[in-house]
Amino acid sequence: MSKHLDQIVWKSIHERPLPKGNPRGLTNYLDLAQLVATGEDWETAWSAFLHEFMLFRQASFFQYPPPESFSRGYRAMLAGTAEVLCDEFQLPVPLWVHEPQYIMPELWDLYEWMFTGMTDEQNHRRIESSDPLYLKHGVVWRRRDLITL
Repeated sequence: MSKHLDQIVWKSIHERPLPKGNPRGLTNYLDLAQLVATGEDWETAWSAFLHEFMLFRQASFFQYPPPESFSRGYRAMLAGTAEVLCDEFQLPVPLWVHEPQYIMPELWDLYEWMFTGMTDEQNHRRIESSDPLYLKHGVVWRRRDLITL
């Protein structure tokens, strides 16, 4: 059921008309890092970035790799996000996403702390539900976690 609902939501995002003009908010990972550096919490800054991307859907959002002010895990997750969203919207994938520094040596889950106490089977299902492009970066994350309306 959730895959069907995801398809409906992604379709509505794809069909939303692009606004006139240029992005006016967080337009790349450097802007995202700057906002976090000024004290904004990750969740709020990340949400603002995703909303701006979903509105404009431009490859320019990924022209710069995530800076080293982010942990390696976050940089890998952001590289996976660039690949997933470029795939979703048929945008060119930036070359930097393939660099080793954006691939975790072991699976990394930003929200692992939320899932402590999970059985091996539950953990396996969580990994299986992750998008293959994220897993390529060693990150447990689902495409559906990017949906913003």
